[in-house]
Amino acid sequence: TSCSVSQVTVCCQYVALREEAIKHASLRNSYFEQSTNAYLNGNKEGATQLAQMARSHDAEMVRLHALAADCIFDARNKNLDENVIDLHGLHVQEAY
Repeated sequence: TSCSVSQVTVCCQYVALREEAIKHASLRNSYFEQSTNAYLNGNKEGATQLAQMARSHDAEMVRLHALAADCIFDARNKNLDENVIDLHGLHVQEAY
């Protein structure tokens, strides 16, 4: 199938948003692991700071996934009949 320029642009935005969200998920996981290690080593203040950084990356990941979901949902559904929706590209929890 062929894609219009706008479809390619939407696809690229969608992929870029998902990739950036995945980077934040990885950083979140790393900071939570560092936080756990700091806590186990008796550094509660450091653990708290690291956990806050992890939560910040988690919030950014959630925001980026939501933007990607909106982007792909809008692109896939803009020319469909009102009784039809296309959920391709959405994560399961985003399709609810």
